[in-house]
Amino acid sequence: MSRFTSMRYPSTLDREISARTLVWFALVGSSAAWATEPTSEHESAPQAPFWSFRTPVRPALPAVNAEAWVRQPLDRFVLARLEAEQLPPSEQADRITLIRRLSFDLIGLPPTPAEVDAFCHDTGENAIEQLVDRLLASPHFGEQMAIRWLDLARYADTNGYDFDTARQMHAWRDWVIAAFDRNLPFDQFAREQLAGDLLPNATLEQRIATGFLRNHPTALIAEGQPGEYRDKYVVDRVNTIGTAFLGLTIGCAQCHDHKFDPISQSDFYRLYAVVNDFGDEGLRGRAPGNPVPFVHLPKEPQAAELAEVDAKIASLRSLEAAAERDGVRELREFVANARKSPHTDSPIVPTFQYTLDGDEPGVTLGGIGRVDPVDGVAASRSNRALHFDGKDGSATCGTDGRFTAEEPFAIAALIRLDKSGAGGIRTIVARSNIGALRDRGYVLDIQNGKVRFALISDSSDDARIEALAAGPLDTDRWVHLCATYDGSRARQGLALYLDGAPLELTQPEPDADPAPHERLEGPIDGVAPLQIGLSDGAPFWGSIDDVRIYSRALTANDVADMVRAEGRAIARLESPSIDATLWLSDWFSSRESTTVAPLVARRRAAEERKRKLLQKVDVASVAMRAEAPPVTHLLVRGDYTNPGPVVTGAAPHALTPGGEVTLADRQALAQWITAPENPLFARVAVNRLFAQFLGRGLVTTTDDFGARGAAPTHPELLDWLACEFRDSKYDVKALVRSLVTSATYLQSSRCSPTLRESDPENLLLARADRRRLPAENVLDNALAIGGVLDLTIGGKAQPIWRPKARKDDKSAAIEGTANAPRRGLYAKVVRAAPDPILALFDAPPREVCVANRTPTTTPLQSLVTWNDAAFLGAARGLAARMRGASTADDERLIAGFRLCVARAPAVSELQALRAILQQGRDEFAANEGAATELLAASPPSDPLDTTELAAFTSVAQVLLNLDETMTRE
Repeated sequence: MSRFTSMRYPSTLDREISARTLVWFALVGSSAAWATEPTSEHESAPQAPFWSFRTPVRPALPAVNAEAWVRQPLDRFVLARLEAEQLPPSEQADRITLIRRLSFDLIGLPPTPAEVDAFCHDTGENAIEQLVDRLLASPHFGEQMAIRWLDLARYADTNGYDFDTARQMHAWRDWVIAAFDRNLPFDQFAREQLAGDLLPNATLEQRIATGFLRNHPTALIAEGQPGEYRDKYVVDRVNTIGTAFLGLTIGCAQCHDHKFDPISQSDFYRLYAVVNDFGDEGLRGRAPGNPVPFVHLPKEPQAAELAEVDAKIASLRSLEAAAERDGVRELREFVANARKSPHTDSPIVPTFQYTLDGDEPGVTLGGIGRVDPVDGVAASRSNRALHFDGKDGSATCGTDGRFTAEEPFAIAALIRLDKSGAGGIRTIVARSNIGALRDRGYVLDIQNGKVRFALISDSSDDARIEALAAGPLDTDRWVHLCATYDGSRARQGLALYLDGAPLELTQPEPDADPAPHERLEGPIDGVAPLQIGLSDGAPFWGSIDDVRIYSRALTANDVADMVRAEGRAIARLESPSIDATLWLSDWFSSRESTTVAPLVARRRAAEERKRKLLQKVDVASVAMRAEAPPVTHLLVRGDYTNPGPVVTGAAPHALTPGGEVTLADRQALAQWITAPENPLFARVAVNRLFAQFLGRGLVTTTDDFGARGAAPTHPELLDWLACEFRDSKYDVKALVRSLVTSATYLQSSRCSPTLRESDPENLLLARADRRRLPAENVLDNALAIGGVLDLTIGGKAQPIWRPKARKDDKSAAIEGTANAPRRGLYAKVVRAAPDPILALFDAPPREVCVANRTPTTTPLQSLVTWNDAAFLGAARGLAARMRGASTADDERLIAGFRLCVARAPAVSELQALRAILQQGRDEFAANEGAATELLAASPPSDPLDTTELAAFTSVAQVLLNLDETMTRE
């Protein structure tokens, strides 16, 4: 056993750990049990709190013998421990190693040869400090610091779960980058992410900061239990806060009291109550984009245009209100005239009509969902309709409504879409099963809030023509819908009408994939029955009344007359339902009134313009406290269907030794977490930064400061750093500067056999850490060396750059973007399909909070760096830089080598590179096709240069794949 193993923890900690373990195993579940330890069979004595639950107190700096080695106060703690173990620290690393290490650690980019030369020739006493200050001031410092925080905050650019559609959260990511760059105090950094929206006079940036709470995956499904997913979201927030700010496995108390730490299930749900204060959607349907609530983030031209439209809308609303008296007078005249006119004024007779009054012959109600009679709108015999609950209930009408693709027809219905049904596919009328292979027919439905009318053939490619409304349908109000088809098989033969007026349709993108169908090929007269409210698992959620099918196409005038007749019929009723009265009033004021309707039309046009403008505006999901936050129950065994007693917000008892701390809202939570007396906030933060820059934390389990976590290797150093951080007002850059200018950090990573035997995991910090670059930096490094990296900061995420074969010699087509390749930080994080570069180099998929990346070394990593198009593009860029550096081969090879590893090659290394270059020249001269393939995305302007550039590209591939190139020494 080595000396280090025998002295790994101070004896006082050994005794405390064993005592605490016995007590917690025996008495888990009691909020006070952990604080006492039975000392005998008949008596007990007070037991001090576990080390991480005691507020840190600044220890005295230890005395050391080798005073000259010390550069920062933290070095004294490290050196004192090494001297106690009779181990010397390692010598300081050479200048080239130091500038590479500092550049990668602080900005995630390799130093340029000019920067290396300047640092190596700087003989000043403060050369290292000046280099560190320059890197800390770099705008790329925030980018590098953000990578680990995005892991903790489970940042991604898609929604997750089955339908992993895109969302926009890049504004929050850019806020994080800017916060690190401007050195936002870490306590304020935490408070704004937890409760920025609740701060007095909260700015837009502070509201964006709360995206930290909204980064979790969200379910894009229409069916299921909304409460189940809402519970998942709130649980995720509690777990993330526990890991990111407290370093505790709080999630272990979701279903029962924590088995090892003094955290009860009640503690868990009291934190749950604090962050359960805004109404996120449980189920969203297949609605693309961001979950609500979110904020729009218009750029300057967009903001001015939106302000102009808002002013116009407000003005028109004022004019509408002023004209309301005349509108009421006109409506009364309309009702009076309708009652004087004959009752047989319907201009068009339907072929099939279903009044849906509840007991209609030929209409069979069925399915697993509820279909209930409710008050309707149409002037039918009972003024009733059917309500569908979105769970596969339907009204089946047999073989009615069968048409061929050459027969014109139309469908009309009064519907009321519930707000809960705005997402997903909601069938109104159908004679087709949408998802079935080769099942033909037609369907009138609502897709993600937009009305759609589609004709489906039995072609093998599932060909269809469809009309899709440009804007969403209003929810929770009755409207009259009509869809017509002229029998032409052409997409232009379809039309949609809302309350008698034509609906604007979405124009298909000519470059859409798959391409839009302009004509229908094949028949539509399938065997599926006519169904109202359902088609192949796409149930309606709302009410449907008076469905009519016509064996002819209807013109715009026909539809307007039909709706006008419906209005007159309702006006004649002696006791119309409230819904019928509201629809009549709304329809008349917006379509018929000579004074109000023109104003309504202009307002709706302005609102449509605003809607289209907002479609082009960036958004970000944020936290927003609800007017009436949900009541929180302790969930028995964590089951959302089994609520227990009501709980209110409070901090965990074990972390509030002075008595219970009530947390009224997220702002109170943020203040408690960042309070100076909180024993964990500063410790967890400094430990994570220590791990980031020195290879591992003083507590190696950076996500667990509890009983099952590791004890600190240098407990006094941890407390000293925590107190220093707290007393500096949480100055992140000052702490980082002290870490990276310490003698501990500046050591060489070379490891002697003696040191490897005594301290194989380097827990004593007797040498520097040597590790491969993070996934994002592996990519950044290659692209920067190749001279193709776009260093623009912030903006939307994009797929990782993969150069494609270009059509001309001027520019290369780039997959997913027209810009140059961006840093790995900006790579689009798709939860369901992570990019292989990021996934294989250990970047998490960002589904949950991750405090540590687990490093791996696999053959697949080499396959990626040798064959992925991004690395091939970087190699071609490096080859071009090498050839541009000189006309002599040796100077070119030396230049490429220095770009990759900063130092000059040894004689043997240069000889190996010469051999590789010559081998490439020989092989590509004999096989010009291989050279052309290698350079497919960036061929030289001179075809005669193909072989030469390909040979240098093969050398560049070797250089980019050196272990030294991808390693931070």
